[in-house]
Amino acid sequence: MLLFFIVIALFKILNIIIGNDISFIYSYERQKRNVYRPSLFNWNFRDSINKWRNNDKMLNIRRKMTPANWRKNNSSTVKKEPSIPQITKVSSNLNLNKKRNNIIYYVDSKLRVETIQTALSRIEKETCLKFIRTKDFKKTEIKYLPGRFFETIFEKNLDNPFKIYVPSNSQHIGKIIRETMHALGVEYEHTRSDRNNFISVIKRNIIASYRKYFEIFKEKFKKKYSTPYDVRSIMHYASYEFASGKQKVLNCKDKLLKESMGKSNYLTFNDAKQLNEKYCSYPSIQYQSCYFHGYQNPKFPNKCKCLPFLTGNRCETFLPNSNRCTKHNVRVMGSRVEVYNFIMGPNCSFIIRGSSSKKIAVDIKFTDMKFKYTSLCSEANSIEVKYKNDLSISGALVCPNDKSFRVVAQNNTIVIVGSNFKQETELSVVAIEV
Repeated sequence: MLLFFIVIALFKILNIIIGNDISFIYSYERQKRNVYRPSLFNWNFRDSINKWRNNDKMLNIRRKMTPANWRKNNSSTVKKEPSIPQITKVSSNLNLNKKRNNIIYYVDSKLRVETIQTALSRIEKETCLKFIRTKDFKKTEIKYLPGRFFETIFEKNLDNPFKIYVPSNSQHIGKIIRETMHALGVEYEHTRSDRNNFISVIKRNIIASYRKYFEIFKEKFKKKYSTPYDVRSIMHYASYEFASGKQKVLNCKDKLLKESMGKSNYLTFNDAKQLNEKYCSYPSIQYQSCYFHGYQNPKFPNKCKCLPFLTGNRCETFLPNSNRCTKHNVRVMGSRVEVYNFIMGPNCSFIIRGSSSKKIAVDIKFTDMKFKYTSLCSEANSIEVKYKNDLSISGALVCPNDKSFRVVAQNNTIVIVGSNFKQETELSVVAIEV
């Protein structure tokens, strides 16, 4: 009997020992779980929640960055150092080097690097921007890749958002400039809300999957444009761009401009103005207000950038012609009909004004028979005749031929400009009040 009670006592003692061991193990496991799965009140866990919320905000931002609204969600102001002018307005997602306004780009080996570099140098010439080539596919802001058409694809990856496709067999400098400017936040000209006053769009002739590029760009609020509509803007599509067959997709309502629509190889005055307003304006630098549609010069911010036939800190005077051209370049008509003979050369201009408020017309003819005639007009081989009420709008291109070319002005002023004209030639100009 005594032995029985001793066995019972030993069993209870063993039970207590085993129970304590189990409790200790449970306590250790619970502490271990607390290390790896902290409670709601643990600081580290709250920190991880905050990080998750921040990541969720970034996801929401990326979801909103669709091609239709990425520009209006990314307007920012960059602080400037006194010694180096900085970007003040950025409406694109490009992660620019803000000290020197640098844009890093990559060119696929199937494309001609020289052509793309020429296009980018023309943007650099008119702005404060600088393009730097890299061979690292990942560390870049714009990628130029071979494709079927000229187009810009906006990616959701905010660190590396833009792919510009360029046809390998047709590397048009102007269209490379156009797509680069589109990546920089400048809208296509033909998507403006006022386009129907200047062109008509034939949607049935457009390849269905590319009709999105012809839709009017819709803003949340009615947009007030800083520049007038320009058919010759480098941002304008050509008549047959993205056509499903051989029929036109765009018709120009101005007969003088229909042949040059969408064929520019250089930035127009207003193209450069739009880009400079986005990236190269310096509010901290004082300068006087500009005349005749001038704006703050991106290279010399204390002066104005002027139309090609004007000069001065405020664009207040006509630019004198060089010795290669007729020196007397401002003519005021003394009678209803005037005949002028000009020698036209590079960077020369002639301003013809009527003596009254009546409209004037000019008949222009190339009289230098030694000059090589051509029917294909471009900025390099043509003179430009400005005839709109707003002289910042691009004019009609007239290239050397044996025919007379008539232009009727919208007011009493016509300006003949040879900005990119490479040679000297003789012009006969008959000015008439109409």
